[in-house]
Amino acid sequence: MRHALARGLTYNEHLRTISAVEMAEWEALDAIDPLFDRADIHTAQICTVIAGILAKKAPKLETYILGRLLFPDRERAKPQTADEMKVVAMKLHELFKGRK
Repeated sequence: MRHALARGLTYNEHLRTISAVEMAEWEALDAIDPLFDRADIHTAQICTVIAGILAKKAPKLETYILGRLLFPDRERAKPQTADEMKVVAMKLHELFKGRK
């Protein structure tokens, strides 16, 4: 699923354009070196530093993690499912659609 997202395809489009061998290779690589190597954490760290410069009170890292911004009511310890990640991607797509 993450490889489809990285390619900018829906999961069904991805499955139609990739062989079973290639899919197995990507899954093996993703198990060793994830496609999305916690970029959300790195982005949150940058946002926390910037906010810390501008704010009077020290901000918390958790405030800027993408899943928490889009799903603020969700329990913090629960990881996002693939479907939830897809919703986030679709919201971001709608937000930035048509922008260059």
